[in-house]
Amino acid sequence: MEASAILHLLRWVRNYYQDMNARLGVGEELLEPKLIDGKQDQLVTEYVHLIRTKLAEWMGNLLASETREFLHRHAYPDTDAAGRYTMSASIIMFQMVNQQVDIVSSSSRGALMHDVLAECTTALDEFHRAWLRLIDAEHTRFVERSADLAEGLPEYTMAVGNDAFRAREFAEALATRMDALVDPDHAPRVRRRLDTTLDGFMRLATRCNAVLIDIVLCDIRPALAQLHTPSWYDNNGGNNNNPMAPIIATLDDYCTDFSAHLCEHLLTKLKADLLERFVVAYIESFRNKAARFRVPACVDRFRADLDNVKDFFAKLKTAKRVNQAFDAVDKLVAFVCSTGGLAFLDFWSLYNPYRDLPISFVEELVDKREDLDRAAKKELIENCKSKVAEESAKRKEPITPTVFGKINVGKEHK
Repeated sequence: MEASAILHLLRWVRNYYQDMNARLGVGEELLEPKLIDGKQDQLVTEYVHLIRTKLAEWMGNLLASETREFLHRHAYPDTDAAGRYTMSASIIMFQMVNQQVDIVSSSSRGALMHDVLAECTTALDEFHRAWLRLIDAEHTRFVERSADLAEGLPEYTMAVGNDAFRAREFAEALATRMDALVDPDHAPRVRRRLDTTLDGFMRLATRCNAVLIDIVLCDIRPALAQLHTPSWYDNNGGNNNNPMAPIIATLDDYCTDFSAHLCEHLLTKLKADLLERFVVAYIESFRNKAARFRVPACVDRFRADLDNVKDFFAKLKTAKRVNQAFDAVDKLVAFVCSTGGLAFLDFWSLYNPYRDLPISFVEELVDKREDLDRAAKKELIENCKSKVAEESAKRKEPITPTVFGKINVGKEHK
């Protein structure tokens, strides 16, 4: 039986029972024989199966079309009226879903409505999970510099992220609509399903943001690897040999594109996350294999680099927020550049608010200082270790995670 015929029968049965109850005060349970032999549940199951099959076909075709466009990237993504990159999936998907809701709402507000909505959310969840897998796969190929990787990954990642966020908004609107269309007995389950779906699309949008930041950091990694190395000290602060200049230029280029083509919510979140992740990457640059700290020559270089990069991020976030994010860096630089007996005091100023600072990282930094002889390095490291042990013995509460918990303290950076 076709889906439309099933709904017609179910609607007729419902209306008949409601009419008999209204006219004669006779409930469904008292009427004999049962209409359509009481096979409403069987018809509901059959209808849901038909919807499941159709949704799989529609969503499969849509996913194939969208992923083909994403993987080939022959042209820039489409843009909306505001210039934001976008895909068409979210609009098409939720048109499908709302059409199913419209069709069923005239026949059922109960189990059938719930079951059809459940099939729709299942299809939507499978769709955003497929996109997560695809985004991760393309991200891996980008990191591995695959020779056959198509150009335009940042642009299409923005498009997918924007569309995922729009899908989340559509899911929220559908959830609000369903509050008025579904019986109270089924409303909580319908809401939970839609909440799961909108959370899934938000995860996809968030993952796209993370991939965009990965792309940015991957592009500036060669320049980050030159920080604090012998070439960093050349040119007396000029830009010719200063790795920070191309780092900031690259950040600016990407952020200009993000500002033009990413939706406001994702852009705001991306700016905050980029700031946090850049700070981690910058701290890790202290571990560059060829890094050496020549005090006092490095003092002015650090100051110039930090002034420039803070000025850049101050265009994205408030100065207060930028200074908070770079507080760990400022204290780290003070420790690396400390002279005489101030080194231990500067260590304490760093360690006190950042208790997850790895002592192995501290040892590595001290070892890279060219102004200290072996004995002075050993004494400083022992004093630092002793203080850490003393504080650990007194600690009663768990350490609050900070930026230093995110740094890689494994093999030395190349």
